[in-house]
Amino acid sequence: MFNLTYRELLSKSEKLDLEFSETENEIEKKQIAETIALASVLIHGYDLSDDDLFKCDHCHQVFDIEDSVKIDSKYVCEQCCKGD
Repeated sequence: MFNLTYRELLSKSEKLDLEFSETENEIEKKQIAETIALASVLIHGYDLSDDDLFKCDHCHQVFDIEDSVKIDSKYVCEQCCKGD
């Protein structure tokens, strides 16, 4: 899981959440929960610039850096830029 991109980690996390909710076996649930926790740590610590991504300083969503507008040293997505 350590070599996944940011979006791959998000996808994996969503699949694990679904798998967790559908699993009844407590041992399997514990293993899935541990993997979810690891994925969460990796997602929160991920360097978005590795994938040419940024987090909008306004809406906090993640976008491709090409879709950014820099305003006063902050990166903002095009949608939030239109709203300002």
